[in-house]
Amino acid sequence: MSTTTCLIIMAGCLILSAYFSASAYQIGPAYFLKLDKEHYNGDFTALWDMHIEVLLKEYLRGYSNAEAKVEEFKNVYFDSLNNETVDVVD
Repeated sequence: MSTTTCLIIMAGCLILSAYFSASAYQIGPAYFLKLDKEHYNGDFTALWDMHIEVLLKEYLRGYSNAEAKVEEFKNVYFDSLNNETVDVVD
């Protein structure tokens, strides 16, 4: 995994974290430690499926638009992998 890829993903997660005002709801670099060879070997899809999506669903549980927000965050995450720019709507 290249440094550039890590930076792109971190930027995407900062965008995701910006949605949550409390620092307790931030997605930080610790989640990306699972991309090592012992866990997901750089598989960002597995990281999303097994950790980040689950976390976001827990954060948004009870909100009427939870599924739509998780889908929006998913687009931000994967578009950042493809080096694309996306707009996040409140």
